Amino acid sequence: MNRPASIDAAAPTDAEIDQFIARNSVLDNEWDASNTCCLCLESFNVSGEPCHRMTVAGCSHHFGRDCLFKLFKIEPMEEKKCPLCRTVWQAPLWLNRPTLQEIIFENETLAAQVPVANPPPSPRTSTGSAPAGNRITLESDPNDNYATRLENYRRNAREPDRFVFRAERRANERNQLQGLDRRRADRALRPAYRPTEASNDGAGTNERANTSNNGGVLEGLYFNAFSRGENTNQQRDSSTETNAPATDLLATLVNEGSQLPRTEQTPFRPHAPESTGPSVVQSLGESLGRSQYLQHFPLTARALEETQNSPRQPEGTSNRRRADGQGPIDIAANLRARRAEFDRLSARYDDAAREHAARIREGDLLARSLALDRRQHELDNRERQLNAREMELVSREAQATARFTERSTRLQNSQHSLIARLEDVETEIQDIQTALRNSPPN
Repeated sequence: MNRPASIDAAAPTDAEIDQFIARNSVLDNEWDASNTCCLCLESFNVSGEPCHRMTVAGCSHHFGRDCLFKLFKIEPMEEKKCPLCRTVWQAPLWLNRPTLQEIIFENETLAAQVPVANPPPSPRTSTGSAPAGNRITLESDPNDNYATRLENYRRNAREPDRFVFRAERRANERNQLQGLDRRRADRALRPAYRPTEASNDGAGTNERANTSNNGGVLEGLYFNAFSRGENTNQQRDSSTETNAPATDLLATLVNEGSQLPRTEQTPFRPHAPESTGPSVVQSLGESLGRSQYLQHFPLTARALEETQNSPRQPEGTSNRRRADGQGPIDIAANLRARRAEFDRLSARYDDAAREHAARIREGDLLARSLALDRRQHELDNRERQLNAREMELVSREAQATARFTERSTRLQNSQHSLIARLEDVETEIQDIQTALRNSPPN
């Protein structure tokens, strides 16, 4: 549907309203003057104003000229539509106004299209400097040259969808450059700080350093401090930047490492099953004492002592003595006793479960029995009510039968009396006729 052209002025004049009415309506003289205007609901013969029929697509209603003037004068920025069919005559003027984002984008596009006679030279170019290779350039860099800024403007004009995500893209590029610079600095500093005594058997750079000598220990301590961002030189400020090795820290670590006590590491030997040597508790008791060891490690000491005193035995027997001293412990008998205890507990649990299920079943049956009793009681009450109703109906039937019998008796008696009376009347008539026949004529 094509809408009519809207009035351009915020406060339209009478001439503009006349032009709008002339374009979108016609004067209808054939319309009945007794009909009313769709706006003021007054008949045209009373108001005396001419009748205009709208020619907008979808609307053909009739309005008075003065009413149309008042409609367009009030709130000119809002849309105008027919009050009956709701057809839009004039769209709201604020729809034609550009948004702030459109204005900014248009200004940037126009600024990018303006030619510059003498573009400013790039401050990064300097004579006599060696080429630094392909350098990554950010859009948000203020020191960029004119050609780069012009290319950025043109790219934004070609890709308007990326206008919203520009700040996020700049932040990502900046983070990538900063991370690349940090990695380069780490690679440059790492060979200078690596001690010559340290050795690494692996070929990869991410493998752990060999700590078999003082060099590996120093390397691990140093790189732990370096990874935490700690100051490795106590005599300089942490804000200063230098690539010199921290000789003071290395000397301190060497001195401290040489003063650390060294303990001989005893190689691990598995426990022999048939060994008859001293127990583990006795060997540990030489340094800690049996009471102190049992106080600090009760569970471990007991387990080790039992393991030491009970090597593997054939036929399910053991060298351990019972508490009553009656002989060695029979492992098979112990297992059978535990199995019997487990079966007994399982049976008890099964009995308890069955008892619980039986109680639940009994409760369900009791509830059903109570429900059946309530139902039976209701049926008994219903039966008593039906019996009372039946007795009432029988009584009413007996009363009706008695009334019918009484009425029948009354009717029979009335019939007999009428018959007797008719007989008397007939007898009288016969007597009169006989008397008339016997009487002499006058």
